[in-house]
Amino acid sequence: MKVLIADDDKVLVQLLTVGLKKRGIDAVTAFDTMQAVMSAQRSSPDVALVDINMPGGTGVEAIKRIKSSTKTGAMPVIAMTGSATPEARKSALDMGAVECIEKPIDLDRLAELLKSLTEG
Repeated sequence: MKVLIADDDKVLVQLLTVGLKKRGIDAVTAFDTMQAVMSAQRSSPDVALVDINMPGGTGVEAIKRIKSSTKTGAMPVIAMTGSATPEARKSALDMGAVECIEKPIDLDRLAELLKSLTEG
């Protein structure tokens, strides 16, 4: 399985990448909204994990673009946030995210969620 991790926090991205690799999940990374959309198109990950607050737009915009593309529209997207308002969480879900998880992220729980989304 391959997951796209899109977050402007490079330390978090590295921790998630290494932690998921130990659980048998490969990752491609992006650090802003445009990179997230382009990486989703280019690398065809099984799932995208997108921070709601990123530079170059918002994670919600990235989710909307990923979900509206014919190439990536069926890809499950998980929104992640450190401190999202209920409105931002609702917006992410309304744009097509299947789940919104809060940081700090429990890697075992995330790995289970990723696997459940790709086994169905």
